[in-house]
Amino acid sequence: WPHTRFTKSLNMTGLQMKLHVLAGADKISMNVFDFMGTPYVQEMPMVELIRDKKPELLKMDGLRRGKEQDGLGVLWYPGQENLLETPGGRLEELVLKREFDTLFPLLGIPVCFREREVNLLSGVNALCCSREELMRLLEKGLILDGAAAGYLCRRGLGRYIGCEDVGAELRSPSAELLCGEEFHGSFSGNLLPTDWMRLEYKKIRIPLFQYDPDCEVLTVYVDKDRKVLGQGIVLYENRLGGRVCVIPGYIGTWQFAYRSRSWQMMRIVEWLSKGTFPVLVEDSPNIAPFYYSDRETGEGLLALLNTGLDVQTACLRRNANLCMYEEGMEENAYSLEPLELRVIRVGYERNEKENAS
Repeated sequence: WPHTRFTKSLNMTGLQMKLHVLAGADKISMNVFDFMGTPYVQEMPMVELIRDKKPELLKMDGLRRGKEQDGLGVLWYPGQENLLETPGGRLEELVLKREFDTLFPLLGIPVCFREREVNLLSGVNALCCSREELMRLLEKGLILDGAAAGYLCRRGLGRYIGCEDVGAELRSPSAELLCGEEFHGSFSGNLLPTDWMRLEYKKIRIPLFQYDPDCEVLTVYVDKDRKVLGQGIVLYENRLGGRVCVIPGYIGTWQFAYRSRSWQMMRIVEWLSKGTFPVLVEDSPNIAPFYYSDRETGEGLLALLNTGLDVQTACLRRNANLCMYEEGMEENAYSLEPLELRVIRVGYERNEKENAS
């Protein structure tokens, strides 16, 4: 409820109206006046906001209609709360941790909450899936966090993800070392935190898996002298033709909100998709992309939101077959003001889409 300009600015209210339209929940924005019945004439800026935004909102609604949110599928299954383990016997262990829902868009990776060609399976979601569902996911591109990878090993599917859970864990002062230029560019050799200081407090487990020799190791865990303590993120191509990325560490802001991690994750997503992922936003901190597509027509909609307070350039890393249809927006870099949302009409040419399928 906006209700008062003391608690929320007109700019923020206008931005939320646009986001509601993109989400297909535009009627949420209609209640912009307080529930005490304050006369409209006393809040004319609110009236003017609705009037001035109406043409833009109607245009966005027309472009959005008939399209589904697309991107990295961050999966969610019912029944998780009944399967959560509480080794520490603490109440907070019953709270689902899903920082990645908002974190990945801020790293430049659009997400959705349904199964797609590249998906992320986390925690006890791996126990909520049937074996048939898991096998289908393993035929595609799949990111697993440490908990989900452990559960798949427990279910006898370790051979499809290239690892075995031998019970070892990382429990000492450590950092994560980025290895190799292919997935890290000039960031190769950088260190990132493992959040080891808060493992006990947060009850986060960082498993040290035993990996298949065919796995490509992207990171290793090291101590203060850079002595290797264990292997971290790996890539694996299984016998089903699917591609898997195992991320043993906790996927949270402390470990992931870095330029180096953004660079890494984009190239991982591209590898998992075998080069078919539609669009990413590269090296543009806090620019969140939202991608919508109509898989029948190939038409799409790309929304870019600057969630920060700095003027920022959004640099697109898009599929070669994805066309930009907005006049004057054929380039791959756009300057965005703080809290600006820009909507771009995109799409695949029909014959290119059919050839890809």
